[in-house]
Amino acid sequence: MNPKLLGVESRRAADETGPVTAGLNRVAPGRWHPVRIGGSMNPGASPMTTPQDHRPQSGARGAVQDACMRMLEEDSDVLLFAALTDRSFEEGVRARDFRESVESFRVVGVAESDLQRMAAGLNGLLETHLRRDASIEYVARNQSRVPDHCVRARACAESLTFLEVKQIYDLTMTKYFPMVAEDREKLLLARGQDGRLELLQVVFFLQLPHFAYPAGRWYGHKACPARSSYEVRVGIPQQVRAVEALLGPPSWPDSRPLVRPWSAAETAKAAPILARWMRSVFVAHTDWTFDPEIHLREAAIGVGMWAW
Repeated sequence: MNPKLLGVESRRAADETGPVTAGLNRVAPGRWHPVRIGGSMNPGASPMTTPQDHRPQSGARGAVQDACMRMLEEDSDVLLFAALTDRSFEEGVRARDFRESVESFRVVGVAESDLQRMAAGLNGLLETHLRRDASIEYVARNQSRVPDHCVRARACAESLTFLEVKQIYDLTMTKYFPMVAEDREKLLLARGQDGRLELLQVVFFLQLPHFAYPAGRWYGHKACPARSSYEVRVGIPQQVRAVEALLGPPSWPDSRPLVRPWSAAETAKAAPILARWMRSVFVAHTDWTFDPEIHLREAAIGVGMWAW
């Protein structure tokens, strides 16, 4: 796809080493406790916890954590669809290119309810989950303004939480990473001297390390080279290191982002619609066929939160 449309660079980062999930906290589908990849923690050895277990005694921070984890679990199907577009969907269909992708899923028969969730993007889905939380009194989404969300918890009616959201994926250009740090500065400037404002940054990470499509034509009108020519930081570990270099380790969870892989069962369930979609939007210049077992291996989404 066109790098000007995707926000990507033409070379893979030189420091890519090891498994793409090595060393990160991982949330297995249906589980809420962190699992250390490559460590000794056995996911079956400890009881399943719920998002509520992570919630502090007051404020909106726990509700934001809850909403993020519910997104990774309850919206995993449409997040996978969105990830396959290799386009930014932070703001959903407010981005013209992602709007084209959502419409292409409509053509192949994706349900309207799923299209609406996909169209909402990360900010829209987060807003939806926050509004469903009984501990939250007020949520306002500020499109194209700082902050992305303004949230008030019932337990702390005298204070507000300002929230900024970013999406990082395999193709995000290096020059866009400083925008994550700029979000922090914008939040601090918005707070000024008002100590009642809580400032949160949420960053979602996406990896499709084996989605190695060749050169071809997308959507009938975009001639693009192979994905490898656009890859910058392939894998969530590389993406996290780049963000931590700007912000330090996240405040939640446990100083490392949570990573939720899509299971083989989930990708197999989505395979027919995804294969149909790929045939409808992509014509390869070589003999290539989308195979979910190959191309969605180690596909995962992660999330981390920074508090200021």
